[in-house]
Amino acid sequence: MANLTPQKSFDDVYQIETTDPVLGGPGGIANRQPQQLANRDEWLKEQIEALQNDPVLSALATLIVDAADKMIYSTGENAFALSTITAFARALLDDANASAALTTLGVSGYIKTLLDDMNAEAARDTLGVDNALAGKVSKTGDEVIDGVKTFSNSPVVPDGDSNGEPVHYGQFDNSFSANGFQKMPSGMIIQWGSLSVSQNGDDYRLVTFPIAFPNAVFLVLAGIKGDQKDRTDTATAHSQSLTGFTLTTITSGTVNKDGIYIAIGH
Repeated sequence: MANLTPQKSFDDVYQIETTDPVLGGPGGIANRQPQQLANRDEWLKEQIEALQNDPVLSALATLIVDAADKMIYSTGENAFALSTITAFARALLDDANASAALTTLGVSGYIKTLLDDMNAEAARDTLGVDNALAGKVSKTGDEVIDGVKTFSNSPVVPDGDSNGEPVHYGQFDNSFSANGFQKMPSGMIIQWGSLSVSQNGDDYRLVTFPIAFPNAVFLVLAGIKGDQKDRTDTATAHSQSLTGFTLTTITSGTVNKDGIYIAIGH
């Protein structure tokens, strides 16, 4: 009496036909099905043992998640720990879209409207830049505007900025171009821009602001613009500094797309 010797393979299971002779022994029809099933068992056994010995899974198995709002993070190679997610972070993760996230972050409705514009012309309309400054700026010498700022030179009211060149409003310079900025009387600076990104795949770009923020950057938001956008297209702004930030994009398709951003600071 001998036993079948299993092999590590995931074989198909043979169907014994009515015309097959009943033959035993190695390779016999009567032993073909149990041989194939034994081979499958041996293959599955090897896969299970590999999972049991996997260092990552073994490290994760030591964690006991016994409460809600916990996050697993890596502390090193094959090492993990748990961190509690705050109520604020939980609310932010539960937000369904960017608008809801901005509300959670406490961004005002006015700034949300400005961020939704995502182009220079619409932003100018939302800010009322041309009309407000045209009514406030004088062509004479030093002057106080509503007790806020004093000009040290003679500002010039623009004639439409048809060439996209910087327009000088004394201390409130601006550049209404594809990559431009607007300095506000309060000291706030709004900047925007766009750049071409990869058509299909991941891209990583270092972006330099049109001008450097003198003091701080409050917010940088990024997006994707193109004739054929996919709902899986994403853009992330991170590693921001006074002079720029890192733009990471993930896109699909074969149509040219642009990464766009708006930055607010002072």
